Amino acid sequence: MLCIASIPLQSQAQSLLAQNLEKTRRTVVFIYDRDAQGNEKPDGTGFLLGVPSKNDRNLHYVVLVTARHMADPGWMGCAPPAELVAHFNKKEFDPTKGESGITELSLAGQQWIYPNDESVDIAFTNIDGKKFEALLAENLLLDISQLPSASEAKAVEIGASVASAGLLPGIPGAKRNYPVFKFGNVSSIPQEKIPVSGCAGPNKIMTEWLVAASLVGGNSGSPIIYMPKYGEPGRPFLLGVQSMSVPYSDVAGMAPIRYLVERLRELQAPDLDLLIPGDAEDVKPATTSAQPQMGATTTSSQN
Repeated sequence: MLCIASIPLQSQAQSLLAQNLEKTRRTVVFIYDRDAQGNEKPDGTGFLLGVPSKNDRNLHYVVLVTARHMADPGWMGCAPPAELVAHFNKKEFDPTKGESGITELSLAGQQWIYPNDESVDIAFTNIDGKKFEALLAENLLLDISQLPSASEAKAVEIGASVASAGLLPGIPGAKRNYPVFKFGNVSSIPQEKIPVSGCAGPNKIMTEWLVAASLVGGNSGSPIIYMPKYGEPGRPFLLGVQSMSVPYSDVAGMAPIRYLVERLRELQAPDLDLLIPGDAEDVKPATTSAQPQMGATTTSSQN
């Protein structure tokens, strides 16, 4: 009887895994570099985070997250692109027809915000909710509750299972975004910053966790999700942002997502509900008048 009873439990765990992967896939957007002639080439990955309004938790601020070196190439000594463009999947798409299944949003003029720690490869920007809704995209917003509390992030150990979904430059899809999942494990949690080579100048000293997964350049900015193995305690949550890869190895670097949480909490945006389950309810307010502000436009939650 015990053996028979374990079968539906295993099936349920597999179903929950599939659900979590599908939700992750639908938060992912592809980021392209568009030149002055309008030609585009795949450049990297981003994902959408939804931060609820304190006044109405059915409304969310739309936050696009990626790696800092994507939004700010000069940070790594690289030349800036002519224009960054985000590709979303259309909600309505018939693969039997010749029409495109992609809708675009230019990121020109977006105000990018970075963690205060210059060594962290994370960037985010507030997308106007009305513009986002006008895209008629199928993309979902990853709810702020899917980020880890401080204790959850601290409890992740070497060997923990992770999954990432991002752009694979060779096969981004002609009519549609097809995020490619890669699976691996946390392979090292250094207590010191790591030197990373950029396009020019001295190495950049960066805060990175290392993951054993064959992540490549187009994956930059991908969400990296902590995925407890079957039978392990805990819940899946967003652990970090894919940052860099180590040449000739199956090791890549991840910027820890808690730096984004801390930066969000410093913004002059009293309507943001940034409470993550397990964190203390008191949130430190912005300390200076020079802090960037989040736009007031919100959009309905999609998850």
